[in-house]
Amino acid sequence: MGKKMELEKDGEEMLQACELCVWRCRVNRMEGEKGHCGGGILPKIYRYSVHYGEEPPVSGTEGSGTIFFTGCSLGCVYCQNHKWSQTKEGQDITIPDLAKVFMLLQDEKVHNINLVTPTHYIPQIAAAVRMARDMGLRIPVVYNTSGYESPKALAMLDGIVDIYLVDMKYSYNSLSERLSGVSNYVEVSREALKIMLEQVGQLVLTPEGIGKKGMIVRHLVIPGNVDSSIGVLDIIESICGNSAYISLMSQYLPLHTAAEHYGIDRKLESIEYQQVVEYFLEIGFSNGWVQELKEESDPDLIGENMEGNH
Repeated sequence: MGKKMELEKDGEEMLQACELCVWRCRVNRMEGEKGHCGGGILPKIYRYSVHYGEEPPVSGTEGSGTIFFTGCSLGCVYCQNHKWSQTKEGQDITIPDLAKVFMLLQDEKVHNINLVTPTHYIPQIAAAVRMARDMGLRIPVVYNTSGYESPKALAMLDGIVDIYLVDMKYSYNSLSERLSGVSNYVEVSREALKIMLEQVGQLVLTPEGIGKKGMIVRHLVIPGNVDSSIGVLDIIESICGNSAYISLMSQYLPLHTAAEHYGIDRKLESIEYQQVVEYFLEIGFSNGWVQELKEESDPDLIGENMEGNH
């Protein structure tokens, strides 16, 4: 089966003038042109593995079947995954082989298929998920995203994604421009959060506490930006209500080029994180996770993609 025939018609059309991410480069990826993300016609992955560093409903006891896709629509200066998200390391994989990866991971008894920084490969991923479901894929598909998503792209995921594991990074565009290179993150992520919630609803758990369907919203508290974090919680509450499942992360480290940026060139202080946790409780959130802020990095808390999709 040829590369083009493996895609749905709308997927082919999207790649012919690519608008998958908010950059809307409109390059013809079907003919080898590449835009901001660097993605081509074939998905490119850094690696796949059984991963235990996610929230409890995702990692559970058996781990999450995680595929790390190369490239990203953001350019976060503190990115934990910069080795492949921003330097473009990885290997091309065909859509049938990607479907086989899903099946191999399922054979490892993982709880779900976890797609990390997948935005720029949505048509290919959708085709691979459909193919894998025909082959017997029965576990949930998790879409692990920075929140910088276009409505058109998210529409292609309706019925494909079971769980959205979504970052809400900033409540100020001045901060998103300085730290992630985009000047419209707040409005884009707000709209994306609404669409995701409409598609999958609030998180639904099995009796064992494993996610079946729904949404988890992540927020990484960044040094010196408690006010932005409080604004993020207000945004989430206004869209999702206080029954949403929230993961408040304290694991910030000045990775990638963060050490070159004044104010975020240090670890998060416990008083900063505690202020955000107190506001989380004050406005009535009752579902979710907080982390103990430790002096040294804890490998159980600081996994390679616990932060999300930078």
